[in-house]
Amino acid sequence: LADLVRSTLRLRPDRIIVGEVRGAEALDMLKAWNTGHPGGIATVHANSARSALYRIEQLAQEAVVTVPRRLIAEAIDLIVFIAGRGSSRHIDAIAEVTGLDGSGDYAVAPLTLSQLQQL
Repeated sequence: LADLVRSTLRLRPDRIIVGEVRGAEALDMLKAWNTGHPGGIATVHANSARSALYRIEQLAQEAVVTVPRRLIAEAIDLIVFIAGRGSSRHIDAIAEVTGLDGSGDYAVAPLTLSQLQQL
């Protein structure tokens, strides 16, 4: 999958979509999203919107020991967290990633529907 993410850049895509990020390809995806393309979409399994960022860190660490948080904070703008059990799913949270806070952790702000419509 990592080779496919890198090969995608040669095709000059408008969006880079990765169905499910499950390993070291997370790093290639983040790098691809930070190359001037207008955006991308991916799914990742996590327990909350904020934990999705930590999960992407863990997956990228399969490729490198130290993952630059700034890369993740710059590559990801919005997280839609979908929760549910069995066949029932619902949007539980929508959060904007605004960068890093003073302690170097992700600055994540929950968004309301009206705020989302203004983006």
